[in-house]
Amino acid sequence: MKPIKKENIIYLTLLLLITIYFNFFENIYVIYRSNISERLTKDYGYCERSSYGFVKYVDKKYKLNNNITIINDEEYPSSDAFIYKPKKNYNNKFLILLNYNELNSKIDMSQYIILEKFKNCFYLKKND
Repeated sequence: MKPIKKENIIYLTLLLLITIYFNFFENIYVIYRSNISERLTKDYGYCERSSYGFVKYVDKKYKLNNNITIINDEEYPSSDAFIYKPKKNYNNKFLILLNYNELNSKIDMSQYIILEKFKNCFYLKKND
């Protein structure tokens, strides 16, 4: 049997420390246990933060064929990427409003019909 080189022990120890530091085994378990939609909803929120869950719910329920404007009344990255459809136009008759704050909002709700509401997230249609 060959003796183990000191260099290999150092590499093995370094590899073990890196896997522990980055929670490798826990991350593999989380990926295995839940699907991507559940993980994204956990990270981006259902009707808070970027509201991934609500945006995907509206997209699935109403089978959106075009892009629609998404406005978040709080300071979070745009949620457009969650349902953006390349080479499709924006439908200006509809709007998804996230984290609505009536004291602070740029949106006049009287101009819209509420199609879907969950807490302070809305799927709206412009009055004709």
